[in-house]
Amino acid sequence: MQYMVFVKGGQLSEDPKEKYEWDMQAARAKTDATRLLLAYCVAFKLHSRVAFEGYMKGKIETGVMEQVKIDRGRLRGLLTAEEFVLVDRALQMDFDSPPEGIGCVAEGYHPVNTEPACRSCHLIIYFMFCLNRDTSLFTKKWGWLERALNLADVQVGLLTRAFEAMDQNVCTPLPLPYGHLCKMLMFLFLFTFPFCMNNPDDGLFLNIINPMIIAITMFGMDSISTEIEDPFGDDMNDFEVTRIIMAIESSMFELMLVSNEPCTDNFVWIQAPKDYQDCTVFLCLSSEMRAVFEMIPDCQQTQVRSVSFPDRPASSAINVHSVGHSANTLGASGAKLWHYDQWDWKFRDK
Repeated sequence: MQYMVFVKGGQLSEDPKEKYEWDMQAARAKTDATRLLLAYCVAFKLHSRVAFEGYMKGKIETGVMEQVKIDRGRLRGLLTAEEFVLVDRALQMDFDSPPEGIGCVAEGYHPVNTEPACRSCHLIIYFMFCLNRDTSLFTKKWGWLERALNLADVQVGLLTRAFEAMDQNVCTPLPLPYGHLCKMLMFLFLFTFPFCMNNPDDGLFLNIINPMIIAITMFGMDSISTEIEDPFGDDMNDFEVTRIIMAIESSMFELMLVSNEPCTDNFVWIQAPKDYQDCTVFLCLSSEMRAVFEMIPDCQQTQVRSVSFPDRPASSAINVHSVGHSANTLGASGAKLWHYDQWDWKFRDK
């Protein structure tokens, strides 16, 4: 929202050449803001898949690995080749060679490097700070530096804290002695409590039904606490992070459409593989679409007209092609307006 509202482009310029230059820079800034925020969301979900089993224990299951490969393909479609090399290296997983080690394939898991390192979300957050810096350098008369830079930096800082909170929640297991103590105390209480109800005159409710209700309550609370210890996974009771990302993605694209932003033409919708959990389509840079198809062969470009959700009525579908752009609109040719050379040419001249 801050980029869409405060990055004005060439609206305040009367010189046609200067207007076109400012429009190019505005399109690049808005395209970068969109793709980096979406890349952060995808990296957030990817990290939650492998944080505990992979980075802590050193291996992930084959089914999880298939989901990670699709997440990795989505990252490739939202990042340039140079950026993706850095982010992919931070994943610390070998996607090209088959699993090595005795029993890896037979037992159905893939090895993961457990050495401490920078994570993919950290790199993408760094790219966001660089984008805020570049936008400030080329604000012209947009008012970005005075009105939005401090707000944008604060929001990026909140993204950093959100990632660290998720990583801490996933990677900090419950201490084993504490778990043993709780189980033992619960067992002793449930075992000894019926001996206190030794008066037959108290009736059926106090002697039998009351201890049964207490036992069911305590076992239920223990089961629920175990289930929600890591709420960022792919189980039935976990947060549907992928569906939330899909909703964010659709809302961002709808915002660009209703604003009639030229940078909309820098994105295309990709049909996700059928085995990808809770996601049917996702956004990709038009220039990186071929690289996505190479990494995820089951994907294909789609002419989707709306993004709908199974648990919502059809009227709530988000129209992704409600506003059209002419063929001569800035960015319609798929030019890479988000490359850094569009920003640094003045510094090179100096």
